[in-house]
Order: sequence, then structure tokens, then C-alpha cells
Amino acid sequence: MAIAGQQSTYDIDVVRRIALPGMSLDISDFRFDSTTEMSFIDDHHSFGLCLSETPRNSRSRFAGADMDYTPTGRIAFQPAGTTLLARNDGGQQTILRFRISQKRFDAVSERKLNWGARELVQSINLSALPIRQLLEGLSTELAQPGFASRSYVDGMATLLIVNLLRSVGFDQDNSYDRGGLTPFQMARIDARLDDAARPMPTVCELATLLGLSERHLRRAFRQSSGTTLRDRLQEVSCARASEWLTKTDMPVKMIAARLGFTTQGSFTTAFGRATGETPTAFRLRSRH
Repeated sequence: MAIAGQQSTYDIDVVRRIALPGMSLDISDFRFDSTTEMSFIDDHHSFGLCLSETPRNSRSRFAGADMDYTPTGRIAFQPAGTTLLARNDGGQQTILRFRISQKRFDAVSERKLNWGARELVQSINLSALPIRQLLEGLSTELAQPGFASRSYVDGMATLLIVNLLRSVGFDQDNSYDRGGLTPFQMARIDARLDDAARPMPTVCELATLLGLSERHLRRAFRQSSGTTLRDRLQEVSCARASEWLTKTDMPVKMIAARLGFTTQGSFTTAFGRATGETPTAFRLRSRH
């Protein structure tokens, strides 16, 4: 962590520390002289839990975000690459800091995240009980390490990241980055499309499966696959219809229903558009 631009002096003593691949955990004592202004810049994501009284008039804001100075809470989070501006009237403070690398953070979140002003404002004063309990557990572990302590800290990192993203609203569609779907999300779509025992899914069903809006799903699917979701659904539907027409005696009306068409006529039209012939003509040709 780099600290720059301070207008008064202060000292930091690291009391305890443990380092793991991609993360570090420490308890540090801060001593501030009179009125202090600081800017914190870090290439890691950083959780902070105040273990003592906070200095008077502790306030923070993120540089570049549309926000005013906000009272600093007992728990705060600073996304990697952001600049946190902090002020207080001087005093002492003991802080638990948990720093997590961008690579580890991305592996848990499975998506690129856009930290806007709304998320940053919430990060300065986190109130979610699970986050507080996890950080307090880490504080206890650092003071009195137990069995498999390093594995314990590593596991807590995953839980903290998940609870943080839920707390600030990244589980809501309007907080997602405008990027594509994660490999995990694409795999869930493919698994549903491969389930021939069930009717073809609708866009609405797939959006519900991933917890996204239909609009976001369409946009993200195209960015990830290079094709539209509608074209992908038609491709799978046509392939399944061709297989049933070739290998079974299933009536065309039943095939249409199993593929989610409301009428046999609409299925015939769609199949003809994709193959250039009717389902009946395709069946006859494929068997000769």
C-alpha cells in the first residue's frame, strides 16, 4: 500500500502479520498528529476493520468519484487501483487490514466489476453482519492461530469477497460490468440446452437461471459467443428436430410441442426457414 500527500505526520506499527500467496493479513497501530489528511493507493483490494476507537471526525472519500467526504465506518473496503482520501483530527487507531490480490479477487467474483460511485460510497462504511463476523474471526485467528491457520485465512478470503459483492449490490443486474458471461454462466446455459428431456428453454427461463435480466443476458451472450442468443436457440432447436425426424417416428405436432412451439404451423415455418424444406419432406429424404 502506498500512502501519499499527507499534510501532517503519523506513525504505523505492524503488530502482527501473516502473508499467503495473493494476500496478506495484519494488525497495525496508527498514531496521527493533530489534523491529518492522507491518500491511500493500493494495487490490492483491501478490507479494514477498526479494532479501537476511531479518531475524531474520521471522514473518507474516493478520488474521482462523485461523492463528498463520508464518515468512515468501523469496516471499510478499498478496491484495487482506487485512491482513498482520508481525514481525521488526530489520535490513535488499531486496524486489521486484509489485502487480496486482483487475481484472487477475480477468481472468486468470476466477472469484471465496475466500481461506480454507488458501490464506493457503501464501501466506506460496510454494515453487513457477515462481513464484520468474518473480519473479527480473522482478528482472533491472527492473535491466536489455530490448526491449519493458513487454510482458514485462505477460505475466509473467499467468503469475504462473496459477502462484500452481495452487500454492495453486485448481485443485481444493474451493477454488473458491461462485459460478457463468465465460463461458469456459459456452461450453465449449455447444460440446459443439452437437456433434451425438457422443452427448449425460453430467454426468460435462461435469464432467471443466471439471475440476470433478459436484456443483459442477450447482450452478454453475444459478447461472449459472437452470436445472438436467439440464433443459438434456433440452432439447437433445429438440430434436435432433425434428430427426432430422422431417428424416431414422433409426430411432427409432438416435436413442435416439445420444442416449445405453440402450433405445428409455426414450427414448420421456422424449420423451413432454417433448412429449406418442411419437416415431412426432411423426414422422407433422410430415410431414403
